[in-house]
Amino acid sequence: MPTVNETNKPILVAFADDHELIRVTMIPYLETNDEFQPVKVILTASNGVELISAIKSSPQKPHVCILDIKMPEMDGFSTVREIRETWPNMKVLILTAYSRSTFIIRMIFAGVHGYISKNSHPQTIREAVIEVQRTGIYCNDLISQKEIRSLQTHKEKEFVPKLSEAELELLKYCIEDRTYKEIAVLMKTTAKSIEGHRNKLFQKLGAKSRTGLVMYAVVNGYVDLEDHNYQKLFKIQ
Repeated sequence: MPTVNETNKPILVAFADDHELIRVTMIPYLETNDEFQPVKVILTASNGVELISAIKSSPQKPHVCILDIKMPEMDGFSTVREIRETWPNMKVLILTAYSRSTFIIRMIFAGVHGYISKNSHPQTIREAVIEVQRTGIYCNDLISQKEIRSLQTHKEKEFVPKLSEAELELLKYCIEDRTYKEIAVLMKTTAKSIEGHRNKLFQKLGAKSRTGLVMYAVVNGYVDLEDHNYQKLFKIQ
């Protein structure tokens, strides 16, 4: 597996997305002329099957793979698993329209190095590729470095604060694809009360978002993502 040791050596990229327009549009931005850190797209594919086949047959292996989640034949989840098993040192960056906490967390558990929204500016995506190759992690408003590290290592926090029954119940509901208003109905309380419990959880757990709360719940064993009751949350609509 190749590595980039010098800044003037190009970062080799493979790009899989089932929309040709996105691939064609993104490549010029990724390959913006930059002598300090050039990026070169060497492989493109419309799905995971094509991507895996292209990597296997290519004499040059990519340093970073950019993947969408929703793709025909082999989706992003399966593609990440195949890449991580076959080329464990290869970096993977998810570029998708899905920002659900469950998708982000499942991808981090699978071993991806960054997760970025398709709403991002193309230059930001290029910067993400460079950051992933240099440091092994790309962080943004969807996920922090601390959260990625905790999920990648499955390391439990040294200090687990005491949570009230209401806070524990909210924590478990946070993983489900429900609004806070819907959770309030399930917990037989008001939306304002749920907001109060959520803010206390943010303070106690050091989280800044719902994704952060879900990550805490997973890392500390409050929920099990392999439980069949949660599998429906990972289905791509």
